[in-house]
Parts: sequence; structure tokens; C-alpha cells
Amino acid sequence: MEHLFFVLSAFEISDNVSFMLSIFGSIVALVSLYYSRFKIGRLKALPLKMYVAQPLNSKDIRLVKLVLPVTFINNGAVTRAVNDMRIRVVVPGENDLVLDWIYEYKEVSLLQDIGIGNFPAQPTIKPYESVNRIYGFQSDNKGGSSVAAMEKHEEAQKHLAYLEYYSEKRKWRVLNQFCLIYNGRRKWEMDYDNINCSV
Repeated sequence: MEHLFFVLSAFEISDNVSFMLSIFGSIVALVSLYYSRFKIGRLKALPLKMYVAQPLNSKDIRLVKLVLPVTFINNGAVTRAVNDMRIRVVVPGENDLVLDWIYEYKEVSLLQDIGIGNFPAQPTIKPYESVNRIYGFQSDNKGGSSVAAMEKHEEAQKHLAYLEYYSEKRKWRVLNQFCLIYNGRRKWEMDYDNINCSV
């Protein structure tokens, strides 16, 4: 009798273990399905490593163009489209300088003027994909006083800058933060530590 009870108990334990394993397997399958098929994820950009700042002028109004490579990363299972971007530069004593997204370049040479790029295409980033582009941003007449304030110093000054994109929730969200070093002279900035230093 005791032997039969032991056998029945062993079967019950075995059934319980099998049941628990099936539940655990179902949970793992659902989590895997979520991350592979339904995870919304986020649009990100790799840290910036270089840019070129080009001073411009429109009669008596100062303008500036900024060209830099951007690598987008989509870490979700939903395709992302970048509708709009901008660069916002913090200028002490002035309104933030906003540079609009205007140009796209196939390549940029250190030995040549960056010139005028093509009209920028809105990139579409597929699930778990990365996309690299070279984009140009330029200020308009409204930011003339801010650019003039950035150029009044003899030496280049550090300005906190944000690369932002217009999200599907109709808000400007920060993709990246970096330091813009500018005083009116055209300058390629390739020092990663310098670009990403705190202001």
C-alpha cells in the first residue's frame, strides 16, 4: 500500500512539474513574441563625433549652417519615419537658436566647400535597423541676434546643442545632445570628447 502511495505521489509531482514547465514555456513564448513582433521601441541616434559649422550672412543678418552625420537606430518592431528634425542651440542672454533641417549630402570633403546639398528625404527606419545620413541644418533670419552673440567673442565658445526630431506625439524630442564650439570661423570639429563635453 505504501509502495502504491509512493508511486501515485511521484505521478502527481511529475504532473505538477510538467504543468509548471508548460506555463513557463508559454510565458517565454509570449514574451519572445512581444519583443519580436509587437515591441514599439524607440528611435535613437548614435552620439555625434563630428560636424562642420559654416558662417553665412544675409545682408546685415548673421546665419549659420551646420552639417553633421546622423546614424538612426530603431530598436523596436514598428517601422519609424522621421518627419522633421532641427538643432536647438542654447545661447546665453538670447533666445535659443533653431537651425532647420534643409539639406542632405551624399558625402562631404574636408578639402571642398560643403556647398548646397540636395533636398533631404525623410528617412524610414525598419524594425531593428540603422540608417546613416549626412544632413545640413541652417538658421533663418529670426536667429540673427543669437548668431551675432555667438560670434562676438574672440575665442570659440561652447554652446549646449540638441538634435531633436518631431515625434508621432507631435512633440520635439531630443535624439542627441552635444557641444557646439563656434565663434564665426568655419570649423570642422572632430574631437569626440570635445563635442560631448559638458558646458
